Amino acid sequence: MIFKKGLDNMAFSFFNKNKSQGEESTSTFHKETLLTDFDIQRLAGDAGRIVAMFEEVKKNPEERLMLAAGMAGYACHQAVKENKEPLIFTETKDGKKFFFGDAVNFYLLENPYSVLNLLSGYYKNKTDKEVSSSDIKKFVSQGINNIADKDFLLAKRFHPSDIYQMVFDCWHGIYDNMTSRYCKTADEWSVLYAIVLQNILNHMDGKPEQLFNKAVECALYLSKMDYTSIRKKEVLEQHGEELIYDFYEGGTKIQLSAEDEQYIRNAVDMLREFCKENKIAFSIENNTDERYKLFEFGLNIRNEPTTVMIWVHLKPKMCTIAYILPFKADMNRLPQICTEICKMNSDRRLGAFHIDTSDGRLFNLTSFPCTDGLKKENFIMQFIGNMNTISNNIDTLKGFAEI
Repeated sequence: MIFKKGLDNMAFSFFNKNKSQGEESTSTFHKETLLTDFDIQRLAGDAGRIVAMFEEVKKNPEERLMLAAGMAGYACHQAVKENKEPLIFTETKDGKKFFFGDAVNFYLLENPYSVLNLLSGYYKNKTDKEVSSSDIKKFVSQGINNIADKDFLLAKRFHPSDIYQMVFDCWHGIYDNMTSRYCKTADEWSVLYAIVLQNILNHMDGKPEQLFNKAVECALYLSKMDYTSIRKKEVLEQHGEELIYDFYEGGTKIQLSAEDEQYIRNAVDMLREFCKENKIAFSIENNTDERYKLFEFGLNIRNEPTTVMIWVHLKPKMCTIAYILPFKADMNRLPQICTEICKMNSDRRLGAFHIDTSDGRLFNLTSFPCTDGLKKENFIMQFIGNMNTISNNIDTLKGFAEI
């Protein structure tokens, strides 16, 4: 059942304001929804499969709510990018960017099947109360203030960057098998996940007002985020040497076997020394509930600023090196690009080129086992081999980049 009641035909400016400069938006974006009742029923049927999957992978109800609400908000932002509609950004004091605009509002607030409209339908069904425009404006105002607050937590518990990463991983993990199969166009993405969110809420225990508030807060916040919005990765050396080697699960430190601990210490120390020897400014991400350590730094390859990410995996013991190229492919030329990538990879040079078909991101990736530990010579061979592969092919790949 779909509850569609409350915000139909209401319009909200969403305070399209650059908070640091105090400038009002001059956006003149206009759009109408072309969805039919048949489209909505089709999406509602498919939403049930996603709900079942969310219930399976997120046993904690509040985490499941954050995932569903985050996916609904994220879908609004992604639809704007996919349709090449206008975005406005504001930058916080710590350098993070958040994205606003009437195009985002269309999917989030301002059409009969917007995320907030479907949420208000749930609220009306559960409480027999209407959601007013003043209620939504209050949420919006609070949301802008929250974005500027570096200590803000969603649902007073979750850091927005952690929810964003969870949503990002989920979106790209199920895009091919679910989202792109169930939706005919990007305009349907936010509707699909708003219906998923309705279903998740409808089966949760708790006060409807509180559940509604958490869902709105999370969807609003995530609709404004992309990777430029997340907190900077922590350099763990600032917090004590011992943290560099620790692993956690559910917030509790895991006791590693002597063999695993020695492997992690040797591998991490080797990579740290490699970076310092080559005067590379690096960070080590503190991944709670993950069985790897992640190094990240930047390099210029043929004058292109390229991000390098190195994972030391614990189970299985292996090392992964990824070079993320600083441009995205023009997806209108996908067959040509895939043909060219196959040619580049055909002679089994170190590292293989890949394309993320959901967003056009190009990267070079290789993994190798470390059953006897991460050997410096082996790592350097892979690292330089991949770098040379990129250097030799970067002009061809750049020729397929978005203009």
